[in-house]
Amino acid sequence: ILIFCSGNNEKDPSVARVGDKVLTLEMMNSVLNPDNNPTIEFDEKKDYIDRWVERELLYKEAEKRGLKDDPFIRKEISRLEKEMVIDRLLELEIDGKLRVTDVEIKDYYTENSEYYKYTENQYKYEHIKVRRLSEARAVDRALKADKTFIEISREVKNVSFVSNPEKIVFVNENNIPSDILKIVSALEVGTWRRNKITGGYQIIKLIDKRNKGDIKELNLVKNEIVFNILVKKRKERYNQLVNGLRDNAEMEINYSEIGFLGDETYNIPDTLNSQNKEEK
Repeated sequence: ILIFCSGNNEKDPSVARVGDKVLTLEMMNSVLNPDNNPTIEFDEKKDYIDRWVERELLYKEAEKRGLKDDPFIRKEISRLEKEMVIDRLLELEIDGKLRVTDVEIKDYYTENSEYYKYTENQYKYEHIKVRRLSEARAVDRALKADKTFIEISREVKNVSFVSNPEKIVFVNENNIPSDILKIVSALEVGTWRRNKITGGYQIIKLIDKRNKGDIKELNLVKNEIVFNILVKKRKERYNQLVNGLRDNAEMEINYSEIGFLGDETYNIPDTLNSQNKEEK
């Protein structure tokens, strides 16, 4: 990275310059690394500098051609400025003031519980395999002693995990192999079953189960509920803001000028005219 000698500020060195435009280290970091993340790599910084130089070169060329005063550009700038100002107003008056309390979350959860039901059975289970009957019996004894599969794997030889023992999660029944689903669906929570299979034995233990139609736990749907409440509140506050501005504004709307339901030149189909007459 080039550090320019002329006009160099030791506290904020320059990393690139195009004409009289200078990119300083602080300017780059404020965009690329606002949180002082030490993991930002040299290549990422170099790419940013290269892009900045390219854009400055292109901008200067556009200026030379007088494109800054192009009517289309001026119109787009005006439109974007208006959108940004409106967005800032909504941020200050609405988004920055939205809050969701625990009481609101619980009330929403209770009132809309029918929308938070499991649509199919889910099972959380452990599945291991061993080679010999003696090893399978040793697993049985360990399970009866309330030992975990991880503890058992340290005591019994030739234990192989079919699923990751560190990440036991609920699985939808549609994603469980049919032969395994037949076993886990018949088990009670906390029980297990041993089966002989090709090359040894498998032991499957049911850790937990969620039944189709059960209401999901609040912690599983909390983020969704907060989002729904915020959307509703934002809509309400937006309408309040706009309606208040309408009530206090000097304004006029002429819908007749758009040529629909009010424009005398708009022709109503004869079939509709005759139908209206009969109804009257």
